[in-house]
Amino acid sequence: MTRHSTSTTPAAVAALYTEDGTDVTPHDGVFHGQQAIAKHLAKTEFQRWHANNLFRTVDRVIAVGNEVRSFGRWDCAFKDDAFTRHTEGHYLWILVREGDTWKIRRDDYHELSRTY
Repeated sequence: MTRHSTSTTPAAVAALYTEDGTDVTPHDGVFHGQQAIAKHLAKTEFQRWHANNLFRTVDRVIAVGNEVRSFGRWDCAFKDDAFTRHTEGHYLWILVREGDTWKIRRDDYHELSRTY
């Protein structure tokens, strides 16, 4: 499961989160709730960075009560001005089940390196 691809909208990505979901970003702070997450995604990842090819590699999965915690690495290409750049880091997802669907309760990711 990747967080988004180039063919989705900020609202569609935010719908992957629970209503009270949290997105913890390395540069822009913490965003609570689907509306705040969609607004942040629209402004940063879709307009400023033009993020694409985001992949997550799962290193470890732990079931804790009714949650699933996924730890691993991520990498992403993005455009900065006219240049395509690459960044990577670590992530933590806390996933919960809502009916028949798994949703992101918390998305916490940290950047380790960026290629210019």
